[in-house]
Amino acid sequence: NNKQASRVEVLQAHELLLEQVGADIDAGPLWSEYLALLCEDAEDHSAQSGQVQEVRRVYHKALAQPVARLEVLHQEYEAWENSINPATAKQSAQDVQDKYNVARRAAMERRKLRGAAHLYALARPLRGVASEGAQLMAWRKLWQYEASNPQRLNTAFLQARIEFTFNQALLPLRYV
Repeated sequence: NNKQASRVEVLQAHELLLEQVGADIDAGPLWSEYLALLCEDAEDHSAQSGQVQEVRRVYHKALAQPVARLEVLHQEYEAWENSINPATAKQSAQDVQDKYNVARRAAMERRKLRGAAHLYALARPLRGVASEGAQLMAWRKLWQYEASNPQRLNTAFLQARIEFTFNQALLPLRYV
């Protein structure tokens, strides 16, 4: 079926996209879009089906990401769990609550720090102006925050998180 093949490609594209930029503070809408597609597939299945379990797994992963609109994702998750099985919805939501709370706090702090570090500034050769030094200091504060491991990530995920933030800084700070 051509429509099904196209849908599989769209889902794979979303998975690849989230693998690359899902940790970005602005990736919240991408997670919502991907989850909406997955939920459509899981609508016609029982609460124990593999597709329902996959949606739950992705929701748990998304709710542990410190992204914008995390509260909206959490509300969508709770509504989805209630639609699947109201009897187990509270326990399922409780399973992810701690990671969600940590991610929400980290998202607020990260948003504040990232606001000072201009991600979308054009990279240009140094001119010796104060704003260049201020940008470098803003990115250093963000790196230090990430290195403090506010999400209590294991070593591999922490390394990936710091590397992701460093790579983001390379866009505007290429010449520094």
